[in-house]
Amino acid sequence: MTLEGKELFDGEGRTVQLGARLGEGGEGVVHELALDDSAVAKVYHQPLTPQRAAKIRAMMAMGAGPLARFTAWPRALLFLRPGVPVGLVMPRVIAHRVIHQLYSPKSRRMHFPRADWRFLVRVATNLARAVAAVHDSGCVIGDVNPSGVLVAQDAQVRLIDCDSFQICAEGTHYLCHVGVPHFMPPELQDKDLTGVVRTVDHDVFGLAILVFLLLFMGRHPFAGRFLGSGEMPIERAIAEYRFVYGRNAASARMEQPPGTPSLDIASAGIAALFERAFGPRFKPQDRPTALDWVAGLAALEQKLTQCPFSPSHVHLSDLRACPWCEMEARSRVPLFTAGQARHAPDFLNLDETWKQVASIPHPGPTPQVEDPGLAQSLRPSRRVRTLKLRRAARPALVLVLVAAIPALVGVYLLPAAGLAIAAAGAVASIPTWRRLSGKAEMEAIVAARGPAEARWREVAPRWSEGAGCERFEAKRREIDELGQALQALPAERLRRLNELMARRPQMQQEAFLDRFAIPAKGLSGIGAVRKATLQSYGIETAGDIETERLLAVPGIGTARSTTLVRWRRSIEEEFVFDPSQGIDPAGQACVEHDIRARHRALVAELQQALSDLRKIHDEIAWTRGMQNLFESEYRQYAQAVTDARALDRRHSARRGGTSPDRS
Repeated sequence: MTLEGKELFDGEGRTVQLGARLGEGGEGVVHELALDDSAVAKVYHQPLTPQRAAKIRAMMAMGAGPLARFTAWPRALLFLRPGVPVGLVMPRVIAHRVIHQLYSPKSRRMHFPRADWRFLVRVATNLARAVAAVHDSGCVIGDVNPSGVLVAQDAQVRLIDCDSFQICAEGTHYLCHVGVPHFMPPELQDKDLTGVVRTVDHDVFGLAILVFLLLFMGRHPFAGRFLGSGEMPIERAIAEYRFVYGRNAASARMEQPPGTPSLDIASAGIAALFERAFGPRFKPQDRPTALDWVAGLAALEQKLTQCPFSPSHVHLSDLRACPWCEMEARSRVPLFTAGQARHAPDFLNLDETWKQVASIPHPGPTPQVEDPGLAQSLRPSRRVRTLKLRRAARPALVLVLVAAIPALVGVYLLPAAGLAIAAAGAVASIPTWRRLSGKAEMEAIVAARGPAEARWREVAPRWSEGAGCERFEAKRREIDELGQALQALPAERLRRLNELMARRPQMQQEAFLDRFAIPAKGLSGIGAVRKATLQSYGIETAGDIETERLLAVPGIGTARSTTLVRWRRSIEEEFVFDPSQGIDPAGQACVEHDIRARHRALVAELQQALSDLRKIHDEIAWTRGMQNLFESEYRQYAQAVTDARALDRRHSARRGGTSPDRS
């Protein structure tokens, strides 16, 4: 039955005329008010029970107060006739959308085109503030779920369906008897909510899930692949504390959906709040409060930075790389559209760059510090020559002794005295004999070759690496390759745009299918929980439905996959190609985004390579400026080899590497 234009009555008996229908939910229909643009009427499908009417009266008596900023608080009851309440009047929330249209990437691009991750963090903060305001008023939301949260383009949040809140007035608890299972805490899973007094602690579990959905691209924190036997629906995973992204996920035998980011993209502080919110509790206060989330999210926003490669990407400054670039590269689906230009990027003019490259001259061939002819031209050192002379004097000493002994001894003159004198002379000549032999000194000179060779083996690579031109030439090749890649970008952009033009029928169909979100009702076996699981695996709309992707989602199976594929085909039948349409704007924006990001990355690499080339050139010049020192080191090595060879031919064998022993 239509109610447009129907008259109801307020508590004072004044007529209230209903306007156009704005929406319908499980409990009733929302209408405009014909004479009041600032409010709307919610008319229930059935007249209110006395207890429900008393609850709304109690809420009216409380007044919105500080809650007016964050909620659509009931203002008045509406009556079909005196004594028969059928609805209520509440503030009209204009230019807001349901929060799931924000955290789902595809609907976000349509309904919140300027939203980036900073915007999502800010919305999460404002949501936490709204929940904190409800708790400060002494109320409990009870049924925390996405349909009760609206978001504006300026990130402001309003809570609706306040008539389902749990309130306490004059000692009477007006309870909340409903709840969405995949937003309810473990202790309420599989419980009959009739008569259950909800607590702030229950609310903050649902708040944490909404925050997670906002920060993690619509992925549910308990939707993942169960590595054990049997099925693991979200409700069971919640009841068993199987937080898919948590540090205990492996022990809980849970695995993240493919392509999803890790928990640390949201800072260590936020990760700790999620662990507290979703992990087993040891005391009631373990879960973070709404104000805990306000503080943590506000701190996170202060640590965000702009991605250098994508104007639509904002991420935690602590990260080494942008997580959204990685996710988009894997999925080929843009997560954000804020700042995406649809015009060609301003490509770098490489003429100036090549002038800078040409201004850095090639250092030329590497000067040689190892002189192959040095070994043949070197004479033994003065020390070695002196030693050899002393050794040569030893035969003369022997002759003197041999000649002196018969003269001193004699056969006839003083034989005993002569013999004594000869013996004493021989003993006295021993030190002179040892000094002339120079055995210890010779061994020291020969042994010195080893350390000298080791020293040169250490020094030689420093020269070849520091003074050589190989690094310079390799960096020049790298610069040439980067330049070629940059020069190829305009052609790559044109090729991809031409592909989009050729794929217009397919692109139009994909855009058409993406307008149809998978419904939570009406498809056999696909309810709100299955929809949340599908979304956690990146399947949001009819355009995402492919048999292979569906079968990879836990709990979907063949029967449900068939149902979803049939639903997609039924929508495909309604599609009509429009040849007058040009390239899909979203597709073009994606191409321009990719080319721009690649261009920026190549320009950054080219600038760094050019800086490296200058540095390498300067290092080569500095090293070559010390050529005399390296030549001195080599000469010392060559001299040690020459000396050792002059004293002991056994040490003249080549010991590997460049050696002055070559002849």
